[in-house]
Amino acid sequence: MHFICGAGHNLSRRGFNEMPDCCQKPYQADAFTHRNIQQPVNATGLRRAVLLNDLSCFGKCSLTVGLPILSAAGVEALPLPTAVLSTHTGGFSGYTCMEMTQELERIAAHWQTLALQPDAIATGYFCSAAQIDFSSAFVKRFAGGDTLLLVDPVMADGGALYAGFDGVFAQKMSTLCAGADVITPNLTEALLLARLPYTDAPDAALVQECFVRLQKLGAKRVIITGVQKTPALETMPCEHIRAGRADTAECECEIGCLCTDADGRCFAVWHPYVHTALHGCGDVFSAAFLAAALAEAPQGVRSLADENAFCRAVHTAACFTSRCVQATVSGEYPGHWYGLRFEPCLAQGFRYGVQECSLLK
Repeated sequence: MHFICGAGHNLSRRGFNEMPDCCQKPYQADAFTHRNIQQPVNATGLRRAVLLNDLSCFGKCSLTVGLPILSAAGVEALPLPTAVLSTHTGGFSGYTCMEMTQELERIAAHWQTLALQPDAIATGYFCSAAQIDFSSAFVKRFAGGDTLLLVDPVMADGGALYAGFDGVFAQKMSTLCAGADVITPNLTEALLLARLPYTDAPDAALVQECFVRLQKLGAKRVIITGVQKTPALETMPCEHIRAGRADTAECECEIGCLCTDADGRCFAVWHPYVHTALHGCGDVFSAAFLAAALAEAPQGVRSLADENAFCRAVHTAACFTSRCVQATVSGEYPGHWYGLRFEPCLAQGFRYGVQECSLLK
């Protein structure tokens, strides 16, 4: 394959110092000013997902979870790091963090010269409101009519915004969610986006009002993650699905996700609750959900074309996440406290048998 610069020079067998000045410039610190003639990059036969999230070099969350899970599922995963950290922030001190706002712009500019076409764009942690603005612009530049937009509105927990985030950040996140095909907030984030008062024990009426408001905001589908099952939610008029095989037994204490699809049908997926603080569960769930959603349709066909596909993807992600949790808390590896032991579970695949539920067919 020959690489030809914009001035017509053949660069295939030249070292950097042998290149004409016009050819060296694109490889210096400045952004690309012209592109090489090259093979097309889109007809790969693989689904492609862009992941806008932070990269924690040690610890299992965000990109270090999303990349291997999607790759194992046969999805080409493209990282777009919003920050590079030495470790994640849960249980570590003295960590380093370099935010990547300027580099995001350079990467996107280069990708645009390649005419990259993603099947999905998934967003997670942003360092600043400016990065949310970048993400919104990136979606406009790269998303086609069939591109799936998944937004995890990482900004709050326990009834409060994370340190360093303010009302401006929350408003911009709300705007990003308004254009999403799927959002995956935790309970705090869902109530914040819906402008409802926080409670750690919501009843069915509050959840349904939250769904209505989030869909009026513009989010097509909603998955509220990490919700503990209570008697008030057991009576919620919707399908209640247990993560796992059809014969999975009900546990005394369960946790799961509350969902609504684009047609307004609600359902809940439950799995056993573990009384241990675990890091990265939401990231594992989001990556597994995206992998399952993309697997529902071949390249060039819109994902989640029918709403039962959405329910199946949620169920698949919940099953996989539950298995990863169980593998982590087995007690065999006490030094593995900093994230889920998802790697052994990848070899087992993502799917369980379909339960007797109309939404899973």
